[in-house]
Amino acid sequence: MKKLFYLFLVILFCLMHLLPTNVNAHPGRTDSNGGHTCRTNCEEWGLEYGEYHYHNDGESGSSSGSSNSDSNSSTDSETNPSSESNSSSGSSSEQSSNSNNSKNIESDSQTSDSKPKPQIDEKQQKANEHYKKANNYYNSSKYHDALDELNKIYKLEKNDSQTDTLVKQSLVSIYEVAETSLDDEDYDKSKELLDFILNYKHSNKEVKQKANELLEKISVVEEIANLLSDVNSAMKKKNYEEALTLIQEAYKIKETKEISKTYDKIIKNLTNDAETAYDENEFDEAYNLYTLLEQNIDSKDLKNHYQLLIHKIEDLQLIQTNFGLEADDFDGDSLFNHLIMEENETTYNQNVVDEILSYIVEKEKEVVNFIFNIDIKELLDGGQKNAA
Repeated sequence: MKKLFYLFLVILFCLMHLLPTNVNAHPGRTDSNGGHTCRTNCEEWGLEYGEYHYHNDGESGSSSGSSNSDSNSSTDSETNPSSESNSSSGSSSEQSSNSNNSKNIESDSQTSDSKPKPQIDEKQQKANEHYKKANNYYNSSKYHDALDELNKIYKLEKNDSQTDTLVKQSLVSIYEVAETSLDDEDYDKSKELLDFILNYKHSNKEVKQKANELLEKISVVEEIANLLSDVNSAMKKKNYEEALTLIQEAYKIKETKEISKTYDKIIKNLTNDAETAYDENEFDEAYNLYTLLEQNIDSKDLKNHYQLLIHKIEDLQLIQTNFGLEADDFDGDSLFNHLIMEENETTYNQNVVDEILSYIVEKEKEVVNFIFNIDIKELLDGGQKNAA
C-alpha cells in the first residue's frame, strides 16, 4: 500500500513539471482579456509605470510571459521562467518606448507645422517711422512738418493716443507763434497760422475756439492800427480836427494804451501850435486851435483857461475888425495892451470897444495910434497927456 502511495506522488510530481505553468509578472487583477495596467513596483518586474500587459497564455502582449511551441523555448521557460518573463517584458517595454517616442516626434512635428508663423505689420512699422520723424520735427520747432508726418499715420489708420497728443501739442505751439506775431504787429502771419489751425482736419475744439478768439482780437487791433495810422497822417498835415475825430472812433472800438498815447500827442502838438499862433497874432488860427482844445479835454481847469483865451481872442478880433487894424498894430506895450492884460485887472469887453468906436472917427490915425501904439510908460509919465 505504501508503495502505491509513493508511486502516486512520483507520478504527480512528474505531471506537475510536464504541465505548462503561467508566470505572473506581478500581482494584480486582470481584465476580461487577461491583462491589466502596471501601477505598483513596475520597474522590479521589468515594466514601465502605466504599461498594459497580459497574464493569460497564448495572448500576444506587450509584456506577458507566454509559452512557446518550440521545445527549447519551453525548456528555457521551465528552467528559468524569470529570465523569459524579463526578456519578454523588456521587449515589450522597448516597443512601447519606441512607439511613444515615435508618437512624440510625430506630435512635435504636427505642433511645429500647425504653429502660425509671426506676421510683420508693415503699416505699423511705417507708422512708427512717421511718428519718430514727427517727434524730431516737433523738437526742432518745425510744427507744420511734424503735422505732415502725423497725417501719414492717420492715413495708415494706425493713430493712437500718443499720435493725438503730439498733434495737440503741435497745434498749441503754432497758436503761440501766432500770438507772438500779433505782438510784433505781423498781422498777416498771425492770421495765416490761425487759419491753418481752423482748417486742420484733426484740430480739437479747444484750440479752434482759442484761434477764433485771437482772430477777433486781431481784427480789432488792425482796425485800431489803421485809425491810428490815419491820425498820424492828419497830424503831419496839422489837421487836428480830423485827428481828434479819428481818435474818438478808436476809443469807441477799444480803449488801449496806444490810443491814449496818441491822444496825448495830439493835445500836446495842438497846444504848442495854438500858443505859437497866439504869440504871432494869428488870432483866427489861435481861436480855432484853442476851441478844439477846449472841446476835447476833460480837465475843468484847462477848460476854463482855454475859455478865457478864446474870449480874449474874440475881443482882439473884434477890435481888429472894427478899426481895420493889422496884426502888427498890436505889438508893443501900448494902451490897448495894457487894458487887456489880465494882471492889470482892467475890464475889457464889448462895451469898451463900443465906447471907443463912438468918438473915434474913421481914418483918424492919430487917435488910433494913441490907443494902440503909444507906450504906456510915456503916457503915465505925462508925455502924451495933451494927446489924450
